[in-house]
Amino acid sequence: FHPSFVTMSDRAFAVHCIFQQQTITVATKFNFISDITTRATFNGISAMPEPSLTIVNGRVPDEQLTPASLVKVGDAIMFVWNMTHPSEIYGIQVEDCIAKTLDGRKMKILENGCTTDDIIISSVTYGERNQKAFADAMAFKFPDVEDIWIMCSVRTCIQKREHLLIENGISEEHLCKSEPKCDKLRKKRDTNDLIENAKIDGTDNSITVLHNKLQVIDVYANENSTMALSLHSQTQNEMGEKEE
Repeated sequence: FHPSFVTMSDRAFAVHCIFQQQTITVATKFNFISDITTRATFNGISAMPEPSLTIVNGRVPDEQLTPASLVKVGDAIMFVWNMTHPSEIYGIQVEDCIAKTLDGRKMKILENGCTTDDIIISSVTYGERNQKAFADAMAFKFPDVEDIWIMCSVRTCIQKREHLLIENGISEEHLCKSEPKCDKLRKKRDTNDLIENAKIDGTDNSITVLHNKLQVIDVYANENSTMALSLHSQTQNEMGEKEE
């Protein structure tokens, strides 16, 4: 408190003093609240984040790049998860990713943000304040099919702050982590076990399931497939020139 003035930092207290030796209760109240004016009241509702998944060619984690839709086995690609609208409160945490085909074949490629096979994809790396996450990958495919669907579960997390207090109902699991905790010496688990434990069933309200599709052709594909890739790239270039 200021020794001479009433300031915006002042507070009002009710003080009760009891003197046992005389059995007299003396009560008094200092109330300066009427002299303190409210400067401003702030109200608002924070919008929940909307994460997205983009798969791009190359090694630049930029979701603004043209999405990769047709690639060859072994091409360098990058998974980019980001917040569609920046947030000062929330961030994103990548949980699991599964690659699957229409005929039911599945493979879990990320578990809790950690790679299950570093030949296919790296573990997840996070950007500043968990507004973005990305992972390097090499284009892959299942035998006999070219189309592959990627399903990723992304958790909404709360950014860590210096004076953040964790109340009842909130645990450390709700806070954003700057990197996944990956055990490099862990034993490889059974594929079926990995898939059954994937967080993509939609039962957790804090998790969003994102989808993406890739068409991946074999390096030794026939001439028609190679021509299709060439025509696809040419079409994208022409569209880019028109937009410019």
